[in-house]
Amino acid sequence: MGSITAEMKLAGARMLAAKKWPYMMAAVLALQPHAVVGCGTMAVTEKGVLIYDPAFVEGQKSAHLAAVLVHEAQHVIRKHHRRAKAIPLVNPKLWNMAADILLVERVRVVS
Repeated sequence: MGSITAEMKLAGARMLAAKKWPYMMAAVLALQPHAVVGCGTMAVTEKGVLIYDPAFVEGQKSAHLAAVLVHEAQHVIRKHHRRAKAIPLVNPKLWNMAADILLVERVRVVS
């Protein structure tokens, strides 16, 4: 058997997230993974497409990936994309940074 692929590691992290945060299970498992080589991180679209760089996934511990998945699922649940569009003249980069800070603190508190 070969080495663990990014897809396998991501699947394991999804199961870990569902176990550690059972109330987030449906949202985490609803994310639709889509590999984008070279993006350097993970992100999520308004419709729940999870964009990830396989190299980023391979370089992370499963526990960290699980927390990132919960973080990304919360962007969708809290409708951050839609709410940002509803505010006139919002700076999308600043909005995302503020949402990220809020979500990181929430995941850290319940970890």
